[in-house]
Amino acid sequence: MNVSDFSFNFVEFRGLRTLLHIAAVQNLCMWVADITTAFLHAPTDDVFVRPPTTHRSPGRIWRLHRALYGLRKAPHHFQEWLVSVLVEKLGFECSRVDPSIFVNMKMREYMCVHVDDPLAVGTEEAIAEMWTQLEKHVLIIIKRAGKV
Repeated sequence: MNVSDFSFNFVEFRGLRTLLHIAAVQNLCMWVADITTAFLHAPTDDVFVRPPTTHRSPGRIWRLHRALYGLRKAPHHFQEWLVSVLVEKLGFECSRVDPSIFVNMKMREYMCVHVDDPLAVGTEEAIAEMWTQLEKHVLIIIKRAGKV
């Protein structure tokens, strides 16, 4: 296991501080969300498990198609999946400075993602539309933080 496998999931302090500065200077709103079934969306490498005792057959094992909580690389797989949704489907670009910060200049939106907790920064209308689009791909619970 490589240490770089885990750096993907954590927000760098300078990136978060910059994002909060942008929100304060431009008088933008911030909304926090929790992606409740995060790891169940992410495809996983070849992981094999024994079936529960009620479903066991001699010589049979199951292959997981999706990541589960508790798997070491589950956060990394989820982050890769979420990046593909944000970039390919929602029009965000990944920051060159911090891979956990995403920018959509067309909509003037910013998103910071720590494992399965995204922080969205933008106008109320833009964030509401972005959450609507994101909910088409993942089950999320939105916690409104309000204006900075």
